[in-house]
Amino acid sequence: MRSRSPEALLALILPPIPAAANSRSKAWRQLQRLLFCQPNRAARIGSTGAPPPEWCVSHQQHHFISTHLAGYGWADYDCSMTAAIDLPADPIAFGRTAEVFAVGDDRVLKLLKPGFDPRMLSVEFAKTAAVHSASELAPAVYGLVDVDGRQGVLMERVFGVSMLDSIMSREDKAAGQAVVFADLHGEILGSPSGKDLPDVKEFMAHKIDHADLPSTQRRSAKDQMMGLPNGEATLHGDFHPLNVLITSNGPRAIDWGEASRGDLAADIARTLVLLTPESAAEVVTHPGSIASLVSTFADAYVMRCLQVTGATIETVAAWRLPVIAARLSEGITEQVELLQAEVAQLTA
Repeated sequence: MRSRSPEALLALILPPIPAAANSRSKAWRQLQRLLFCQPNRAARIGSTGAPPPEWCVSHQQHHFISTHLAGYGWADYDCSMTAAIDLPADPIAFGRTAEVFAVGDDRVLKLLKPGFDPRMLSVEFAKTAAVHSASELAPAVYGLVDVDGRQGVLMERVFGVSMLDSIMSREDKAAGQAVVFADLHGEILGSPSGKDLPDVKEFMAHKIDHADLPSTQRRSAKDQMMGLPNGEATLHGDFHPLNVLITSNGPRAIDWGEASRGDLAADIARTLVLLTPESAAEVVTHPGSIASLVSTFADAYVMRCLQVTGATIETVAAWRLPVIAARLSEGITEQVELLQAEVAQLTA
C-alpha cells in the first residue's frame, strides 16, 4: 500500500460527508436497505429475486460444517422440529436472505428464502453454536429444521431494540451509542470464542474470487490480504447497528453467519465499510441528517475501537481493499459502482 499520512489514512476509513439534503423517513428506510435489513412488516415468501450464483458455500465453509458441527454438541440439538413448529403468518423481521419468525415465547426460527444455498444456514448454525459454546456472546441455537423445503435455524430469541433504532430515536446520543457499540465489538474481538471458526483470509479469498472485478484487481486485493497479519481474534463479520440489540442486560450481537477468526483489524475495517456515508448516499436519495449521523457515529466508533482493541489506523486501512473486494461478491447491487471505483483507486 502506498505511504500515507495518518490524516490521509483516517480520511480513507472515514470518508467525508456527502452534500446535505432532507427527508429523514425515506432516508431511514433506504439506510436500512443498505444495512441488509428492512423495517418489520409482512412479506411475501419468495418475493425477492434469486441470489447471484456466487452466493454459494465455499469448500472451506462446507469443510467447517462437516468437521466441526458434531463437536459443538450436535447430539444436544433437536433436528426434527418441523412438525412441531406452527409458524405465524408474518415474520417479525427479515433481510435479504432470510425471514425471522417468533416461535413460542423465547425462540425464533430464521428461515432461508428460496433460491439461496441451504448450507448457508448450516454454516450460521455451526458458527453460532461455536461462539455460544465458548461464551454467551452469540444466541443459543437449538436445531436445524426444514419447513416446506426451506432450511431454518431454531435459536434463542434476543429481546431488545436494535441499536440503529435507538440511535434514530435519540440522534443527539449517537456518539455515546457508538462508544457502547465499540465496546461490544472490542469484547467480541478479545474473546476466545472464535478459536474454531474458519480463517478470515480463506473465507474472504473465496469471496474475492467471485467479486465483480477485473482479475488484476482481484489478484491485487488477495495479494495485499495475504501480506497482512494473521490473528486469532473472534471476527463477527457483519457487525453493524442493526445486528446489535440493546437488551435489559446490555447489548448483544446477532447474525453470526459471517463470523471467522483472524486479525481484529479486518473486522473493524468491515464495519467501517458498512458505516461509510458514501455507501449511504448511494441508496439514500436525500441523505440529509442520515449521512451526518452515520459519519458522527462512525467517527466516534473507530476512535473508541482503536482505543479498546489496540488496532491502528494503518492496519485498519490496509484491510479496506480486501474487505471491499470481498463485499463485491455479496450482490449489493446499489453499491457496485461505488465500491468498484474505490477498488480501482486503491489498486491504482
